[in-house]
Amino acid sequence: MAERAAVIANLGGGTVRITWAGLLAGDSGESVNMGNFGLNRSVHLYGTWGGATAVLQARGNASAAWQSATDPQGNAISKGAEALEEIEESTGSLRPALTGGDETTALTCVVEARR
Repeated sequence: MAERAAVIANLGGGTVRITWAGLLAGDSGESVNMGNFGLNRSVHLYGTWGGATAVLQARGNASAAWQSATDPQGNAISKGAEALEEIEESTGSLRPALTGGDETTALTCVVEARR
């Protein structure tokens, strides 16, 4: 139950890729401020699931509670298998959080966003 670091890569053209790798059962990712990246956000969740559920969480500011981010249809981005989703919210911060899982759980969460 650790907080995994985010690795941020500038892809050029106002696009960034944020990767949280090595997410194990019960882990969450480091919070990343997305304030400057409000357009064309997507998330890819993949790896060995081991029964885990991965939720992409969002919040407006550091004092707010984490909420589930949603897709354009209003569904929570909460997955138990590989998924690629568009992110509806243009919010302050994002992070992945895992619940459940076992000793085989090892996931990666990748968010790409454009200014």
